[in-house]
Amino acid sequence: MNADTIQKLLAGQYTLYGYKAVQSTDKAGRPLVWFGTQSYSTTTVVSCSDTYQVYTSSSPIVSGEQITVGFSTDILCGQTLQVIDGGVGAVVNTGNPGDVSIANQTTTEFTCGIMQEQTINGNPSAFVPYCAFPLNGLNLQEIRPLNKILLMFSTAKTNNGTVVVDSADSTALAGANGPGIIINFSAMSSCTVTYDVNLGWDWGNYAWAQQIPANENLTPWLIE
Repeated sequence: MNADTIQKLLAGQYTLYGYKAVQSTDKAGRPLVWFGTQSYSTTTVVSCSDTYQVYTSSSPIVSGEQITVGFSTDILCGQTLQVIDGGVGAVVNTGNPGDVSIANQTTTEFTCGIMQEQTINGNPSAFVPYCAFPLNGLNLQEIRPLNKILLMFSTAKTNNGTVVVDSADSTALAGANGPGIIINFSAMSSCTVTYDVNLGWDWGNYAWAQQIPANENLTPWLIE
């Protein structure tokens, strides 16, 4: 970003928000705010780890509300968290390849999802949840992480782990927003994009990214 864009974004108290995409047959799932930062400059480096955690929570999936993680543990794609009373559990080496699976062995309903670390300008975060799915009693939930990241500037102020439903309801999108960009890393490990406060995002019009209009419903982009 150029200096003029930085000055205008900071004057407007814009936050750079990040989200991650997943694939699931359960369309009741919702994306969560993965990170928000005002520590951006002419060059801002965002990266993420290759490791995942799975979590359970008693928080309901409500637009604009934060999910509070009750239990979390490391997991690999192709493994399953077997949930017992209290939402805790153990990971076993069974499950669909490519999916993070959560099997509820109780009759209590929980919320579940995937967590991942991110690093902004060399400053690592803790594991942060970026999706939330209902986990009904005695049910199995299968979530496939996707190598897609969505970035967007917004004047709204919200916490990591906040449920995004749509631009009208979610506090993460209730303020003035700039256009977003969704980047597909399935065929690459890194890329460079630029942002101009008047011109939006630029990525050379390559097939690995797409600009999303301001005030767009983000859920269809992040829950496939």
